[in-house]
Amino acid sequence: MLVGSNGIHAPSDRLTAFADPKIEWSLINFMIDNARENGYEFTLMPLLNNTTNYNTAFGYKTLYANTTGADNTAVGVNALTSNTTASNNSAFGVNSLLLNTTGANNVAVGHSSLFNNTTASNNTAVGYQAAYSNTTGTRNTAIGYRAGYTSQGTNSIAIGIQAGMTSQGTSAIAIGEQAGVINQGTYSIAIGFNAGFNLQGLTSVAIGQYAGRTSQGQQAIAIGVQAGENSQVQNTIAMGYQAGLTTTTTNDNTGIGSSALRDNSTGTSNVAVGRLALAQSTTASQNTAVGQQSLYNNAAGTAFTAVGYQSGYTATSSINNIHIGKLAGYLSTADNNLFMGFESGLQNTTGYENICIGKSTGVGNNINNQQIGDFNIFMGSSSGNANETGTKNVYVGYQSGKNNVNGSKNIYM
Repeated sequence: MLVGSNGIHAPSDRLTAFADPKIEWSLINFMIDNARENGYEFTLMPLLNNTTNYNTAFGYKTLYANTTGADNTAVGVNALTSNTTASNNSAFGVNSLLLNTTGANNVAVGHSSLFNNTTASNNTAVGYQAAYSNTTGTRNTAIGYRAGYTSQGTNSIAIGIQAGMTSQGTSAIAIGEQAGVINQGTYSIAIGFNAGFNLQGLTSVAIGQYAGRTSQGQQAIAIGVQAGENSQVQNTIAMGYQAGLTTTTTNDNTGIGSSALRDNSTGTSNVAVGRLALAQSTTASQNTAVGQQSLYNNAAGTAFTAVGYQSGYTATSSINNIHIGKLAGYLSTADNNLFMGFESGLQNTTGYENICIGKSTGVGNNINNQQIGDFNIFMGSSSGNANETGTKNVYVGYQSGKNNVNGSKNIYM
């Protein structure tokens, strides 16, 4: 049955009906009588080209060109008006599935939803102009105002206002207002307001408000508000608020924690785990920082490993260091040091190639002369903790060499 009008608002409006000749005329007569009783002029016109059953349409020119398509439902002006042989379509809204001819098993709800769909099948579009320009893409879901508007690939999901609006790749998911709005790569996921907004690469994940917003490379993961927002390149992981915020051209970085690797621009192959770990790194590479504010100020250093709260905190361009323990090497800016233990090497500034193992080893006792010399080995709790300028000393045991300040080439066990 097909009933249509340009919209009934007053008794003076004209109601036009199109009826499948195979339906029960008693029902048509009932509708005619009912319409006339309410003051509407009613004109009945048969769809002479229709040769099948089980179609339902309501609205001007709904299913107008249908010939053999069956089990279709069209509600709204011009809904499924071009449909000829396609079956099992549902169109609700003005111009919904307007150009569809042979595409089957589609659902369009909303003004101009799936408007340009012609031969594509198994699509679902809900919202004003949802999947508007899709023509041949199949098995897609677009829900929201202009979701998947310009182009939507195959097996993709776009949910939210303008989600996946301009272009969406195959098997891509965009959920949230303007998620993946300009371009979303194949097998990618963008969830959150503006997540993956501008460009999202192949097999990438952006979850959180503005995550991966400006550009996200292939195999990249950005999870958290503004994680990887300005640019995230290939094979990178940014998890946490503003993690990897400004990375632009480098690959293979991992930042986990609020503001981890926040300022990184061109540094590569870094791992930062913890709030503000490697936060001010810009060009540093091949570093590992685990712990809150570990390697916080390291901007250009390389091959540095720091594990523990504020370990290696002050270093800016040091290389080849290992600092393990809370505050280990906190003030050190030197190279090739091994500090292991709570506060080990705490006040060392420029001393290099030292080994300090144990709680408060080589911590230094003169805050105005913050160094522990070079080529020293201190092992044992508080060993060498008075040393300032002494070099090439070996202290083994609890508080060994505790009185030596500037002596060199000593052995205490």
